[in-house]
Amino acid sequence: MAIARNDEADRRLNLTVGLVIVLGCAAVVAAAWVGSVNGELTHPSSFRVLIVFAMLTLASCFVLHVRIKASNHDTVMSDAAMLIGFMLVPGSWLVLCTALAVIAAKIGLRVAPVKAAFNAAKATVVAGSAVAVGWMFGLAGPFNASAGRLLGLTVVAFVLLVSDELVVIPVIALATRTPVRELFRTNWDVRWGSTAIRLALAIVAMFGISRQPILDAPKGQRGRSSLKRRTSLTRSTSTMFSARR
Repeated sequence: MAIARNDEADRRLNLTVGLVIVLGCAAVVAAAWVGSVNGELTHPSSFRVLIVFAMLTLASCFVLHVRIKASNHDTVMSDAAMLIGFMLVPGSWLVLCTALAVIAAKIGLRVAPVKAAFNAAKATVVAGSAVAVGWMFGLAGPFNASAGRLLGLTVVAFVLLVSDELVVIPVIALATRTPVRELFRTNWDVRWGSTAIRLALAIVAMFGISRQPILDAPKGQRGRSSLKRRTSLTRSTSTMFSARR
């Protein structure tokens, strides 16, 4: 009887993990399709895309182990990196960068393939949820943070928090044979509080980043743009003088 229960629990766990991976793949396909239709994937800002990819990769590599009271908590910065990336690049690029960055980070850490696929899919679903909700509030990257967008950013941050819990906790419950309700209640104040602090700091950072023109384009690209403007101005001036003659 006990073996049968364990087999049933393992089957449910595998189905749940598989469902998350399927949802992650669907999010990647949807992002690629939307990005190709609206032109987001055609002429991206390579500089910004590389920055977001690097942030997400580093955030997925490092885990902070914090001990609060009698329990240990693993803290990652992926949600904060996603929120900042949500401002810097279009939504389709954020979803694609998230999937690739998490996969690259987990492979570098030599994580088991199934765990790597699950973590990448989970992060992709979370990023896709944030992009979808942000679109409803009129937020689509790239944009600059402002007081008028603060409500939408707060809602997107809340979606990042909730969607991560909704994806992860059922899987942990099946893996540990623990009721989902009990896991939700266990140290919920610590989990939600630490995540809220990270996301609040990320929003503050977004306002600071919005004032940095260096993120508009790399120096080389800005130089080429300036050269093009000067060339155009020179041609216009020459044409004007020729007309006067």
